[in-house]
Amino acid sequence: MTFHLTQLDSLTYDQAEPLLETYIEGAIETFAHSPEGQAYLETNETLGSWIGSFLELAYLYEEYTLSMMAFPHVQEIMESLFPRKITLLDPSQADDAIPELLCFWQFLKRQYKLKKADSIIKYLASIESTFPSLMNDPHSGGFLKNLLLQGHELGFDMTSEEGLQAFQEHFNAQQISDSDHDDSDVSSSTSTIPQKSESVPKAMQAKYDQIITLTNEFASQYLNDEYAQLIRAATAALARKRPSPLSRGQAKSWACGITHAIGMVNFLYDSSQSPHVSAGNLYNAFGVSSSTGQSKSKQTRDLLDMFQFDPNWTLPSLIDRNPMAWMISVDGLMVDARTMPRPIQEAAYAKGLIPYLP
Repeated sequence: MTFHLTQLDSLTYDQAEPLLETYIEGAIETFAHSPEGQAYLETNETLGSWIGSFLELAYLYEEYTLSMMAFPHVQEIMESLFPRKITLLDPSQADDAIPELLCFWQFLKRQYKLKKADSIIKYLASIESTFPSLMNDPHSGGFLKNLLLQGHELGFDMTSEEGLQAFQEHFNAQQISDSDHDDSDVSSSTSTIPQKSESVPKAMQAKYDQIITLTNEFASQYLNDEYAQLIRAATAALARKRPSPLSRGQAKSWACGITHAIGMVNFLYDSSQSPHVSAGNLYNAFGVSSSTGQSKSKQTRDLLDMFQFDPNWTLPSLIDRNPMAWMISVDGLMVDARTMPRPIQEAAYAKGLIPYLP
């Protein structure tokens, strides 16, 4: 595979987006066959994961390409985008980031004579010892990252519904006995569940209609009305952002990504669920590549602060099975509202912290 470093530089976002997957694959493959890449593989089993994330986040969020990057751009990616957008369930994964990226930029310096590579290499070397702590700081990614890191440290599988529920039961059992359950100090551990508006600005109406025509058709064939409504609501929420990300990118790419994001929240890809659709079949149905579908899904989830078990984007029929929908803070302790005395439940419901009185 031939890799052209400046391939994306003169293109608009809409022109470059379909090429991004090939661009990233080409960069990784060319590096892997270089002397620097071969030297790296002598002491490491694989390469490319951190490079791929680096290039993807750089372009999707800031439209940075390798040829235009300077030290401030790389610093923004490493210290802002990475900690906010990536949650590592295994903290040791962060240890591989700097060595891989250092070798990659050393390759770029030699192969493409990038003048700004020296300052970038110097910067990456300077954060090698501190980057793992930055990535694993529970406060750098909000509530979800904090929760996942706590569970991981206790040995729970936080990638599964069973693991999350087991963590919550453990945490509640450990903490409730220390709480005197004073209903005067109930505060939110999750955001208030909003009403799902489908209103959009007039300027975005045409693009919104293009997208939901595709998602409604997909939901009608593979999903159900609940999914269709949530997907429309998520699309409308993106349309209302200023500026709207929907203004850039193809309708089919956004239709796939938004559907994929809602599917992730509700475990659509778990074969034990009904309805169930594999991620591969979803991409094929919308006619987009897996990389494009995953990228647009990630953008959707980041822009809407969406995560697995997110109460704001859970199907109404699944809300009873979603532990996150019932998690509140009582005297600073995370607890399941369903285990609390009635006065606390009523206070939580009045503040919109739980979907209904259990």
